[in-house]
Amino acid sequence: MDILTRQQEITDPAEWDGSLFGSQLELVQLAGGDFSCRQIVTDLGGVQILRFSVNQPIKVRSRPLTHRYVAAFFDQSLEGHFAGAAITPWQMLLLPPAFDFDACAKDAGFQCTVLFADPELLRAHYRTLAGEPLREPAGLMTTAPEPSVTERLRAWPAWAASENLDSLDNSQRGGVHAALVDEALSLFVDGLRAAVPFAQADAPKQSRAQSLVREAEDYANSRPDQNVRMIDLCGATGVSERTLQYAFQITLGISPMSYLRRRRLHEVRRMLKAADPASVTVSAIACQAGFWHFSDFSQAYKELFDELPSETLRDI
Repeated sequence: MDILTRQQEITDPAEWDGSLFGSQLELVQLAGGDFSCRQIVTDLGGVQILRFSVNQPIKVRSRPLTHRYVAAFFDQSLEGHFAGAAITPWQMLLLPPAFDFDACAKDAGFQCTVLFADPELLRAHYRTLAGEPLREPAGLMTTAPEPSVTERLRAWPAWAASENLDSLDNSQRGGVHAALVDEALSLFVDGLRAAVPFAQADAPKQSRAQSLVREAEDYANSRPDQNVRMIDLCGATGVSERTLQYAFQITLGISPMSYLRRRRLHEVRRMLKAADPASVTVSAIACQAGFWHFSDFSQAYKELFDELPSETLRDI
C-alpha cells in the first residue's frame, strides 16, 4: 500500500466538498468576504489524516453520516463548537462512527488536524493492544494527549509528502506506511482508553440547541423551493420563536432566518455556476431556491460572495 498525499486550495465555497478526505460535509460560510480553504490529506488506506484551514467563519454538517472513527485536534481556541465541544487546543475529541456531526467556527482562521480510521481496522488494533474488545462510545469523547502528539500530527502531512519518500525503495516505503498506520491507530487506542464522555455544565443546553438547529435545517431542506418562515420553523420544531432564536445564537451566532438564507444563497451559487447562461436566468434560479424579492436577493448575494449573481452566471 502506497502513501498518497493530496491537497486542495479552494477559493469558492460552491466548489467545496469533503470528498478529498472521504466525507461529505455541507459547508455554509457565515460571513461575507473572500473565501479560502486549504486541505491536505495523507491517505494510508484504512487511515487518513487531514490538515484543514479556512479563513472565514463556517458551519458544517455531515451528510450522510461519517462511518469512521474520527479524532480531532485544534490549533487555537475559537468561539464555536466541534460536535458540541468547545474549540480549544491541546485536547483530543473522539467521535464514533455514524455520529450526527456538526461544527461551527464563529471566528475566522479555523485550523485543525483530523484523523479518520476504518472501524474494523481500529477494532482489531484495539483488541490486540488492550486485550479486550472495543466498547464503542455512545457519543463524543474527550481526552488530553501530550502536546508533542498534536505538534507531530500537524507536521505529519508535510513529512509524508511524496517528495520526502521518493528516495526510498518499495520495502522502505512499506515500512514507513506500516509505521504511520500503527502510530495513528495506537493514538486512537490510547485516546479511547483514556477518554471520558463529553460533559460540561451547559452540555444538555448545548445539545438541545444543536438538536433544534438540526430539526430546523432538516425542515428547510425538505422544502428547497419554499421561502421558509419563522412560524414554519417554530411549528416544525415545536418551540417558541424566542427558544429557537436562542438555540441558533448559542450554536451558530446568528438568527435562524439569517442562517437559512445563507444556506439558500450557497445553493443558488452552486446552481448558477453549473448553469448555462444561454438557457437559464438568475431570476429563475432564485425562484427555484425560494427567493421572490429579487433586489433583496441580489444585495444579500453580493454581501456574502462579493459579486452579483449575474456575474456568477456569466462566470466573469
